[in-house]
Amino acid sequence: MLYDLANTIYAASLTYIFAPFYRETFGHRTPLGVTQTLSMILAGLAVPVLGAIADRTGRARLYLSWSTVLCIAAFAGMGLVRAEAGLLGALFVANVAYQTALVFYNALLPSAAGPNTGLISGLGVALGYFGNIVTLMLFIPLGRWMGTQGSLLAFAALFLAFALPCMLWVPDLREGRQHRLAPWALARDAWSGLARTLRELPSQRPILYFLLGNFLLVDTLNTAILYFADVTGQFFTGPFRAGQLTLFGRAFQPNPDGTGLGEFIKVVGLILTTSAVLFGVLIGSWANRGTGLRPLRFSGWCLVVALIGGAVFGGRHAEAYVLTMAVVGAIGLAGIWTAGRKVLLVLAPPEKVGEYFGLYGITTKLSVIGSTVFGVVSDLFGLRTAIGSQAGFLIGGLICLYLVRIRQPAK
Repeated sequence: MLYDLANTIYAASLTYIFAPFYRETFGHRTPLGVTQTLSMILAGLAVPVLGAIADRTGRARLYLSWSTVLCIAAFAGMGLVRAEAGLLGALFVANVAYQTALVFYNALLPSAAGPNTGLISGLGVALGYFGNIVTLMLFIPLGRWMGTQGSLLAFAALFLAFALPCMLWVPDLREGRQHRLAPWALARDAWSGLARTLRELPSQRPILYFLLGNFLLVDTLNTAILYFADVTGQFFTGPFRAGQLTLFGRAFQPNPDGTGLGEFIKVVGLILTTSAVLFGVLIGSWANRGTGLRPLRFSGWCLVVALIGGAVFGGRHAEAYVLTMAVVGAIGLAGIWTAGRKVLLVLAPPEKVGEYFGLYGITTKLSVIGSTVFGVVSDLFGLRTAIGSQAGFLIGGLICLYLVRIRQPAK
């Protein structure tokens, strides 16, 4: 469970520290978006092979440790390197290693948790949200004390500290019963299984539409997560400098150490995080009472509202911006992850649940096209146009979800 907290610190640091720092330092977003997209594509394509390696070698903890240490080392490098190319290179390595570690972490869960897999997984997700809160509470004081890049070093150390118990003490009970297959044989078997699943998709139209729709919605989510703090800060820099930034009666004024705007971003981030925790529980209960399709569609429409709110109220009306982007957006954030798994479980044939969940995992990792689109459009045409550019992904995703037909509801 502590590992969930650890790796969430990395993800939150990208959102609230690195992305704003990168744009403020270099004045653009496109290279950051491209790097994010390419790293996630590589990680997504590697998932079938890595999963097969974890299952057939019985050494998930060892590979988890290697990939986690590599991620932390690259994460720390983001706090040391000054050149743009070096920063993007460190980000690329950290992202790939981070996603690789998640594959081995998930493979280790049944061995570690036994019959309590669902409980431990749920508690881990909850503790992961706490990782967001830790980052939000510490990034301003650490930045004041150590500088922006120095704070990344501090968060890399926290990542290591919270990940160590899992790397040192959680066993893989399958170790010693592994299959001695060459790496190329594992890769061949994994890719042939994936190819077989893809060939069957046209005959499984509901699953095909669901995977396409979910891909497009998650793409928008991943883009929003990466740029949320950067966009919020840029939108409200003008009102902040003019001494006119207030939120629900609280004023955020320029101060000598320059942390006033950061305090605003912290408050908005805390509202987003706590809302996501609450709505995740509520939508999870709703999804369990049916097929999960209605909650999933509802979550997609919430993202549409958040998109409109960000474009209309950004920099103009802080309360309306927070209520749409942070609160309604949190419903979309929590709902899509929560309800999506339930829908796939209902749609997939029981004997092929594992195969389709593997494909589901790949599509969620490959849902990163929007980060490049957003970066390019924002650099060329501005923030509001860049936010509008995500509408195509959302509308396309919703159309696909409305094409999904579930013949037999969940019992």
